[in-house]
Amino acid sequence: MIEERVGTYIASSPQRIMSNEDEQYSEFIKEIKYAFGCVRNKKYNLGQYYNHMADFFDYIELPRDAQEHRVLARKWEIEKGDK
Repeated sequence: MIEERVGTYIASSPQRIMSNEDEQYSEFIKEIKYAFGCVRNKKYNLGQYYNHMADFFDYIELPRDAQEHRVLARKWEIEKGDK
């Protein structure tokens, strides 16, 4: 299996585009659970969570959702003084 890092998201098949809404929803839920687990275990802060999800939205070719998450990440970083 070929893996490529897309931001913080590892795409197992970079050329693959979701064609099935159920599959896309399932992968979306799986990714939320993974990223939320990272927050819960203090591997990610909330800004990193938003960036991780933005990378996922880029992967499934939803740039508007990705941009919205990047704005939330930046807002969190500014409020917390991280950057």
